[in-house]
Amino acid sequence: MKLRSFRIQKYRNVLDSETVTLDDQLTSIVGKNQSGKTNVLRALHKLNPASPETYSIGRDWPRNDAMRPDAHHPVCTARFELDPGEEATIAAIIGREVIDRSVEIKKNYVGTFEITISTDAGLALDVPTPSEFEDLAERLPPPPAPPMNAFRSAAITCLAEARRATLEGRFEALEGLWSKHEPRLRTHGSAKPSQTESDFFAAYAAGLKEVLVAKETLAAPRRALHEYIVARIPTFIYMDEYHELAGVMRLEELQGRRRRNNLSGTDETFLILLKLLELDLDELIQAGASGEAEIKQVRQHQLRVAATRLTQIVRDLWQQNSFRIHFDVDGTLLMVNIERDGTRSIVSLQDESKGFRWFLGFVVLFMYGSKSSFSNCVLLLDEPGLHLHPGAQRDLLRSLEDYAATNLLIYTTHLPFLLDLRYPRRIKVIAQREHGAVITAELTGSQPDEKLTLQAALGIELGQHYLIGDRRNMVVEGAHDYWVLSELSSLLLRSDEEGLPDDILITPAGGAGHVVTLTTFMIGQGLGVLALFDSDDEGRKHEAVLREEWLLRYSQHHGCTVLLGDAVGAHGDCTLEDLFTPEYYLQCAWPDNATVRAKLIELVGKRQGPLGSRVAAACKELRIEYKKGSAAKLLRRDIARQSRITGLGEETASKVRALFGAVRKAFGANVPRSAAGA
Repeated sequence: MKLRSFRIQKYRNVLDSETVTLDDQLTSIVGKNQSGKTNVLRALHKLNPASPETYSIGRDWPRNDAMRPDAHHPVCTARFELDPGEEATIAAIIGREVIDRSVEIKKNYVGTFEITISTDAGLALDVPTPSEFEDLAERLPPPPAPPMNAFRSAAITCLAEARRATLEGRFEALEGLWSKHEPRLRTHGSAKPSQTESDFFAAYAAGLKEVLVAKETLAAPRRALHEYIVARIPTFIYMDEYHELAGVMRLEELQGRRRRNNLSGTDETFLILLKLLELDLDELIQAGASGEAEIKQVRQHQLRVAATRLTQIVRDLWQQNSFRIHFDVDGTLLMVNIERDGTRSIVSLQDESKGFRWFLGFVVLFMYGSKSSFSNCVLLLDEPGLHLHPGAQRDLLRSLEDYAATNLLIYTTHLPFLLDLRYPRRIKVIAQREHGAVITAELTGSQPDEKLTLQAALGIELGQHYLIGDRRNMVVEGAHDYWVLSELSSLLLRSDEEGLPDDILITPAGGAGHVVTLTTFMIGQGLGVLALFDSDDEGRKHEAVLREEWLLRYSQHHGCTVLLGDAVGAHGDCTLEDLFTPEYYLQCAWPDNATVRAKLIELVGKRQGPLGSRVAAACKELRIEYKKGSAAKLLRRDIARQSRITGLGEETASKVRALFGAVRKAFGANVPRSAAGA
C-alpha cells in the first residue's frame, strides 16, 4: 500500500492540518521554526511506527483547544493506494470487487484503527470496529502494584506491547507474545517469585489467552480483512538526529568512552555501524593486539566482507554506483576509505566532504532505524542537513531523490537549498491560521515569514541577476527572445500599430525552466506577469508545470502563460525563429555569403520541425558553424532598420501582429494594471 494523503487533527499545535496530498515520492514541508513541522511528522509516524510509540492524550492534546479531550478522536487519517495484488487479495477475502483501489485508515488516541474501503456495491466493508478491539484489550490485567522495580518495569513494557497488538488487531503477533515475554519477566523477577509476581504471571497468561479466545467471536472474514490490511501498512521511520560517520576511529579509545558512558554522537554512529555489520568491538581490539598473523588475516577478511556488504547496501538504497567503501586496519586504528569508481585512487573518508560523511552516517542510522529493511517504508526526516553548507545540502537533496525512487520520503526544512523548484508538487507550506497550523499548497494566504524559505530558494535560483519591474512583466525564455521581441514591438509602433504597452517590461529568464522560477517569484511578490514559452517539447513541458502546478497555488494571482505556437496559429512545434520565413532568416544570418544561403535553403526545405532546429541540422551537414545568438543579433539589427512591419513580409507581419495581440489580450484578461506593485 502506498501512502497518497494524510490529515493530522488535534495533535499539539495542529488542530487540523487539512488533507495533505502526496503527489510525488519526495515531499518537503516548508516552514519557519516552531511552526508545527515536527508535530506533523511525529503524529504521522505514530500511525505505524518502526519502534513502539503511542499517542498520549495528556501530552499531545492541544492545550488551546476548547473541546474536551476525546480519546476516540482520530489523530491521523491516511489514505493508501492498493496495488493490483492487494486489490485482488481483498476481493478474494470479501467476495466483492474494490471500486476505488484505496483504503482509508484512521488512528485515534486510544490506539485503534478504523478502516474504510468501498466495494462495487457502493458500500463500506464490514470490518471490526475500534470499540470491539477496545473490549478485547480490557481483558488484559493491570500492571503489578507499586513500588517500581525491575519486574514491574518489565511488566509494564510487556503489557504495552500486548495492548498495542490487541488494539490494532494484530492477532498473529499476539499469539507469540507469551513465549517472548515469559522469559523476559522471569529474568527481571526475583529468584524466588514474590506473591505479586506470581499473581501477575497468572493474570497475564490468562489475559492473553482470553483475548485470543475472544477474538474468535469476530467473524473470520472481517478479522482476516482487518489483519491483512493492517499488516500491509508501511512502516513509518522518524529521524531527527543525524551524525556524520568518522573516517578514522581509534578502537581502544572508543572502547574506553563506551565503558565510561561518555560517547559522542559520532561514536554512537560508529558503534551502530559495527553492530549492523556484525562486527564486535572487543574482538576487533583483541585481534589487533594478537601477535598471530592468522588472527589478523581473519580480522582483515571480516572487515573486507563487511565493507563490501555496506557498499552494496548503500548502492541498493541510494542507487548510486560511484564509489566503494573499504575498511582498513592498523593495530587498533580502523580507517574508512573511499574508492571512486573509474579511478584507482583510494582516499580517507576524512578527506571527503562533510556532506558526504554526513550522508554515510545518515545511511547507517537509517539502516538501524528500519532494521535494515528498506521495503514498504515511509521515511520521515525532521530538518535534515541543518549543519551542512549549501553545496552539501544540494548533494543531500540529490541523495534524498535517489532514495525516493523506491520509497516514499517526507522531510521538513527551512533551508532554501533543500528545495527543488523544478518540482512544485513536492513542496507544501505549513502556515499558521486562527485555529492552528495547517499544511497547504496554496502560498498566497501564508504569512511572509512562512513563505520566506520558498522565496529564498527562488531568490537563490534566480541569482539576483534579473531586472524585475514593479509594473507588468513578460518573462521570455532567453536573451535572444528579448532582443527580437523588443525590436518587433518597436517596429509595430513605428508602423502606427499596437506593440507592447509602455508599462510591460520584458525579462529574459535563461531557459524554459528558469521561466517557471522567475515567474513564480514575481507572482509571489504580487507582480503582474505573463510567461511566454516556445511551442516545443521543453517549452510545453515547463508551461504545463507553471500553469498546472504553480499558478494554481496562488489564489487571486495576476499571472498567465502563453505558448508561441498557439498565439500565432502555428501547428506543431514553433519557436521564435518560426516568426520569419527561412529566406529572410538566412538572409539576416548569412548576409554576405549567397552560396551558403542557397545550400542552407535547399537543406532546410527538406527537413521538418522548428526553423532553428532545421538550420542547425543543415549547418552540421555542411560542417559550418551556426550560433543562434549571433544570428539573433543580426536579425535584431535588420529589424531595427525597417520602417514598416510589412518590410519583413506579409507572412511574418501577420504572425507578429497575432503574437502581440495575444499578449495584449492575455495581459488585459489576466494581468490588469491594478496588479502592478500589488
